[in-house]
Amino acid sequence: MTQRTALLYRPLAFFATLLSFTATAAAASATGTFEPTQVSATPNRGAGLQAFAQIERVLSHPRCLNCHVPDAPLQGDFKRVHYPPVQRGLDGRGVAPLQCATCHSTQNSPLANAPPGLETDGKPGWHMPPAHMKMSWLGLSGPALCKVFRDPKTNGARSLAMLEEHMATDHLVLWAWEPGPGRQLPPIDKPSFDEQVRTWIRNGAPCNSSEPLRTSAGRTRAALNADFAKSLRVVSNSGVLTNQTPARSQP
Repeated sequence: MTQRTALLYRPLAFFATLLSFTATAAAASATGTFEPTQVSATPNRGAGLQAFAQIERVLSHPRCLNCHVPDAPLQGDFKRVHYPPVQRGLDGRGVAPLQCATCHSTQNSPLANAPPGLETDGKPGWHMPPAHMKMSWLGLSGPALCKVFRDPKTNGARSLAMLEEHMATDHLVLWAWEPGPGRQLPPIDKPSFDEQVRTWIRNGAPCNSSEPLRTSAGRTRAALNADFAKSLRVVSNSGVLTNQTPARSQP
């Protein structure tokens, strides 16, 4: 294979790999049991605001808030400054040599108040949100916290449907109710929390008493992955990536 031919095939190989990965992700999501809550045709703003008040109790609890901070994480039930003095890092996994995985393994320690653990694909999965999307709500409450939590610009680019899925199924969120010995649990149990999230969305996801209510929960991650895979397949089958650059005429 000539160098020029190899260069022409590189984009095709890249897109084929990306297509395979995206299709696999979409299929995995499609086989799950999560079904997003739809916004009611007759939402009740008061019920939605009451639901978010319960959600806020969890978001403001140390199990959640300790990592939703501007830069360095907090620790413990009293939101103390983290020791050792680690920093977020670009990917949210710390800065060498004090990366999260230095102390946080794949499972909780049996010792009270020892560093908790979390497994992701067989590896230590403990992390904060990444630097480009800090998702910090330290010091916020009420409508201000609600808007940061709801806005895709500050919540990890999530629609309401994606936000609900994250709250309901993400194992890092679930850890808050399985934090290991010596740590307080959030003030409401996980099924009750999930129901409050559904009630909030069903009633238009209100953050205050005057703003327009949301009329749609938006799309799920699985639906976006499926559309992206379809678009990649169209490009891959079009032959555009294999077309050779026309030879220039000789002077």
